[in-house]
Amino acid sequence: MIKKMIVVLFSIFFSGCATMNEYKSIPPRVKKLEEKLNVLQKNYAGMNARIDELNISAQIIDGKVDENHYSMTDISGRLDAIESNLGQRLFLLEQKAGFSAIQSYPKSSSSTGQTQEQNRSKKEKKQTVKSQKPSPRQLYQAAYDDYVKRNYALALTGFQQYIKEYPRGELSSGAQYWIGECYYSQGDFKSASSEFGKVIVRYPKSNKILAAKLKKAYSLIQLDEEKEAISLFGEIIDQSPLSTEAKLSKRKKAELEKEE
Repeated sequence: MIKKMIVVLFSIFFSGCATMNEYKSIPPRVKKLEEKLNVLQKNYAGMNARIDELNISAQIIDGKVDENHYSMTDISGRLDAIESNLGQRLFLLEQKAGFSAIQSYPKSSSSTGQTQEQNRSKKEKKQTVKSQKPSPRQLYQAAYDDYVKRNYALALTGFQQYIKEYPRGELSSGAQYWIGECYYSQGDFKSASSEFGKVIVRYPKSNKILAAKLKKAYSLIQLDEEKEAISLFGEIIDQSPLSTEAKLSKRKKAELEKEE
């Protein structure tokens, strides 16, 4: 009986010691877990920072692609202007050659000579007036050059003059678009929205239609008309889902919907 009691006491004693030892080991283990958690948190923060950097880089790349996309039409306009200028010079050379031929004809009488001289004088005057007036492409190119130089008021006047003189010209949709860009660059977002809207209504088949919708949407955001802007972004995405304008629209549309 006594032996049994001694065994029981020893069992209780040693089990109590084991429990105390386990209790003492808990704080170091908790500390190690906390250290590991801190390391994981730092790694997570670093990953988030890297993701943000990648997002910013992607936005910059998209922006450059967008700028290049918009400049392609303008490069084409420059080439067209050069071609037009060469054609005009050829025309002038042909005119001069014609005048030389007239001068080489013998004068049959004084009256005939006076008549030829008068005719030549009239042609020269008409030629001078014609050479002073810029061609449609030259007018467009001059306005665009002013825009590139940030002379927005001059550019605006030039593009408006093109629209006034050549409302159905091959560059009329481009001129209308850049009128909107002139206002946008000057911070007149209400006028910009209106002018971009004219591109959409008047030139539905223009290669500037997506760009006009995008910039009109941007203008509407500045005017606190986010719902209409979101609607335009949706139109762009549906109309041309693989375009640069659609990519920009998706991003901006998601930002606006998140803020609502």
